[in-house]
Amino acid sequence: MRNKDDGQMGAVSLHNLLSGIGMSFDEDFNGVAAQVREAEAAGQFDRAADLFHVLFERYPRSDVALKSCLDALLRQGQAGKALEACERAIAATPESTVPWRERALLCFNHLNDPAAAIASLKDGLAAFPSNAELHLMLADASFQMLDFETSRRHGMKAAEFGDLTIALRARHRFIEDHEGAVHIARAILERYPTEIGALVQGGISLYLLGRFEEGIGYLYRAAEHDPYRGEVIFPLANLLLLLGDTKAGWRRYEMLADLASLRSGPRELTTYHDRLWRGQPLDGKRILVISHLGLGDCLMYARYARDLKAAGAHVTLCVKPELMQLLRELEGVDELLSAWPLETWGNYDYWIFENLLPARLGASDGIVPTYRDGYIKLKDPDAAKALNERSRPSERLRIGLCWDTSPNYFAGRSRSLLPEDLQPLAEIENVDWFVLQKHPLEPDFAARSGLSILNRSDEWSDLYDTAVFAASLDLTISICSAPVHLAGSLGLPAWVMLGAPEWRWGAQGDTGPWYPHIRVFRQATPGNWRSVTEAVRAALESERGGLRRVA
Repeated sequence: MRNKDDGQMGAVSLHNLLSGIGMSFDEDFNGVAAQVREAEAAGQFDRAADLFHVLFERYPRSDVALKSCLDALLRQGQAGKALEACERAIAATPESTVPWRERALLCFNHLNDPAAAIASLKDGLAAFPSNAELHLMLADASFQMLDFETSRRHGMKAAEFGDLTIALRARHRFIEDHEGAVHIARAILERYPTEIGALVQGGISLYLLGRFEEGIGYLYRAAEHDPYRGEVIFPLANLLLLLGDTKAGWRRYEMLADLASLRSGPRELTTYHDRLWRGQPLDGKRILVISHLGLGDCLMYARYARDLKAAGAHVTLCVKPELMQLLRELEGVDELLSAWPLETWGNYDYWIFENLLPARLGASDGIVPTYRDGYIKLKDPDAAKALNERSRPSERLRIGLCWDTSPNYFAGRSRSLLPEDLQPLAEIENVDWFVLQKHPLEPDFAARSGLSILNRSDEWSDLYDTAVFAASLDLTISICSAPVHLAGSLGLPAWVMLGAPEWRWGAQGDTGPWYPHIRVFRQATPGNWRSVTEAVRAALESERGGLRRVA
């Protein structure tokens, strides 16, 4: 319990400290920082927050005082008080952009109010229209809210007004000008050869341009200087796997479970690091498999549950809530959880991240278990047939389509198509198209794509409902996103449309190692989605007679 007088005593002590004549801010700050360290060492965290808050009250025009105050308040969960501090700083320092930026970060990351964050950035830009950092932050916030037009517009402004570092991030992430990003990365690296951001963003841009050997060189250089950073591990591992170096690729992935990588996660990951499964015998042991990536990744790696079970383990799988009903019948799983069991972590003999299973179970040697008929089964297989019989008119094909997905840190928007890219599909006759994604349709989707498409996604409460609907279709056509993994894991007919090459589909060919029954359509040149949809149209027209699945 906090002593009611602790904060008052801290405030009085601080006011006494700040009353010295001629004392500079640096001297004040150092004195307060020393008191804060003492308070935190004694477990008096509220008093520590009060100390920095009083410092800010004394120096409301100081960016350092504001940031220290906000950090201390947020550590105590006092986001409302932190917002008040931002408002006061905005009024006190009209010449500074820092309060606008801090208010936006506070609203987005702590108050779960992205609209207020975006409004704060726009207000800041009204006062500082040429500020590159505000433009970059607004590009980022808009990107996360899937407003890509606004994101690109402010990314262009950030690149125009900012230094090379800001311009690189803007061109790589928000403008998706990868040639420009590579040019800027080289300019930065000429002056700062070990700049991690330039190496990573330059390497990923080279990858997305299809210049794999150059890209892997950049990423290896980044790994030399910061090997355990996730944004280095993931792209380097992905590119190594794509190029067929499976041993090196999976070895990079395994670095995610090294202590140096785990320290940024929940305490249990480091406390029980010695229980990480490294391939020890599993007979009679309890193993916890943690899903920490996207829905599609979880579906893909779910195939390994039966291998763990066959080794004699009691298998607990921790997944996102949307997958609970679908995976409840997954062969090999004894227990399914929808949240990390932090309080019972010690009850397991071993734990492992889902994406480390392949390295432990043969993928390093190129061995991937495949199941032509799928490895996930619907608990009510007749539901899909009944749905199909209710809704199928005449001899028309029923095809589910996924063309858009949330941007990821690696490929950004390059996995998704614009509505205009789908125009070749509108030329095919006697097809009923169905939305197979949760992203809302743009109001002008039909006009831009030419497609008449039925959207029943509001009827789905989780991935099980989506799976039942997908099983009622003749074919799933999807980008590399959850719907194609859903079809693959269920053993349903599917075609995948690829932008940049993706390691799980291989670098070339019309099939991939993880779902050999799924047909792969690849871009002829980077960014050329029209070549993909033209090829899909031609294949549908020539093969439609063999696509109809169920009566």
